Amino acid sequence: MKNILLLTDYKSFDDTKDLYFLSNQSFFKNIDLKNNQIKYQTIGDLTQNYQSRYDDTIRTDKIILNIEQDLYKNLNHYHSTTFSHRYWKIILGHWVARFVRTIYFRYKILDKCLNNDHMIDLIHVSRCDSYTQSIDQTNVAWLSSMDSEWNFNLFSKILIKCFKKKYDLNYIDTEKYQFTPNISKAINTKKEFIKNRLLKILSSFNYLSQNNTMAFKTTYLNIFDELKLSLFNGEIPSILFNLNYKKEELDLEKRKNIVLQKKNSDPFENLIRDLIIDALPRVAFEDYKNILNVINNSKWPKSPKIIFTSNSYDGDDFFKIWAAEKVERKKSKYIIGQHGLFDCSEQLLKNTNDYQVCDHYLRWGEKKYAKDIELFNLKLINKKIKLKDGNKILVFARTAGHENECYSREEEFQIYNDCLNTVLDNFDIHNLKETTVRLKHTFRWTNPNEFHYLRNKFPLLKIDEGIKNVFSLFEKTKLSIFLYYSTGVMESLNLDIPTVFYFPKKLIHIDSKERKYLDMLNKCKILSYDKDEFKDNINFIIKDVKKWWSMKDVMQVRSEIINRYSKVEKNNPVLKISKLLKSLS
Repeated sequence: MKNILLLTDYKSFDDTKDLYFLSNQSFFKNIDLKNNQIKYQTIGDLTQNYQSRYDDTIRTDKIILNIEQDLYKNLNHYHSTTFSHRYWKIILGHWVARFVRTIYFRYKILDKCLNNDHMIDLIHVSRCDSYTQSIDQTNVAWLSSMDSEWNFNLFSKILIKCFKKKYDLNYIDTEKYQFTPNISKAINTKKEFIKNRLLKILSSFNYLSQNNTMAFKTTYLNIFDELKLSLFNGEIPSILFNLNYKKEELDLEKRKNIVLQKKNSDPFENLIRDLIIDALPRVAFEDYKNILNVINNSKWPKSPKIIFTSNSYDGDDFFKIWAAEKVERKKSKYIIGQHGLFDCSEQLLKNTNDYQVCDHYLRWGEKKYAKDIELFNLKLINKKIKLKDGNKILVFARTAGHENECYSREEEFQIYNDCLNTVLDNFDIHNLKETTVRLKHTFRWTNPNEFHYLRNKFPLLKIDEGIKNVFSLFEKTKLSIFLYYSTGVMESLNLDIPTVFYFPKKLIHIDSKERKYLDMLNKCKILSYDKDEFKDNINFIIKDVKKWWSMKDVMQVRSEIINRYSKVEKNNPVLKISKLLKSLS
């Protein structure tokens, strides 16, 4: 009987064999292991801690820089342009970083698995010759990273290039030519539909605002406040509604003509150089000139002095190419607003693509670094809720997320999920009846069985699928419980809702100057570093939530944390943003 290694669950398999699964459940989500009598063993798992995650991130950051330098030169040559490094980094920087880390994680798994003494006789791999890792647009990279076929082909390419000499390979033909995202699970509410229709209608009047000096898109302000920003500047509002462009077919022959020369002996960096052109999103290659043509003929602002966004700097390809053009050709200032709470490490923050490409970074709290401008939380502008004397418990659960990091998001999810089970198992019947677990809407892709699992195990629970407005849920909440460190933590604290959250030390590298603030939160039981500590703190708090929340030390820490990380401005916040942007132009 042969011992067979499966890279993903792309193909059905013979359960009479002795099977080895490569790594954890991340790549085997379509197999119900609990209900199938399958003899298998998992190998290649990577135990993570904050130091290994930090070290891996720093290592990949250096490789990203090396790759970018050569990639962007080659793109200039292919498109007959002479654009700066920054130009291409605005367009592709986030995708390059994710791609490098995606490869790195899978390379590490294979290296650990195949360089250890496992009794593997045969490995199923893809022929790879009929499959490209390329995606249409950068914003679907997170979906491709969880796709069985896409990962099967990627693992196969890495294995064949780096590890094939050690094992017998069984080549399998893959079916698709390129990853096509399944967007059928997307949530399209009536409100969203009406909003998009309205924006499209308003954008037809953009010919009146082509000479605007300021341009805004997805700033975290609502549409009316964004309109105010223009009016305060004495300009007719411009609605940056993305336009359609002609999509070209993949041209693999032209891609083969671009080669990133290998410059050192690092096998991993050389692997990236071999794979990245094939994987390049079409928006930067086949479709690039078509997008430029649409941009040049659009009614978007022609020479803005200020471009401001808090969200579109990442996955919005049309906006990014337009912004890169204006920054490069018109010397527009590129202003990026803080997106969320993730900057516990100065080194890691300064290496993020958005921080590197922007001229100024609008921070919600105190200024920390050179590009920072101290402002306030843009998500909370004009957010008013009427807190009722409710008895509801609101639990925010973590989803597994994409596999675009240099560590296992699945393992991370299991850590948070164990904590969720610990908390819910500890609740009595009364508390369970009053508890709503809010799932992130992306669970439909990342953890499709999560809803049914919670429903079956905790039938008394109410479950929100990430559809309802979170502020409406806050209104009747007596205690917000966050299973992870998120933007929502600060929103809840800002709204004066009793709040606790779980933040395992092993997962994130924290600078010493930030550690003291987390320790302050831990001391007054708002933050727990351990799941059992979290359970005990909740047991203590839930006996009398109001009493705990009004304790002097708790109130003092809340105030300090809000001032450092998430200030709120109630006195003409939009006008103040307008004046700030004018001063930067």
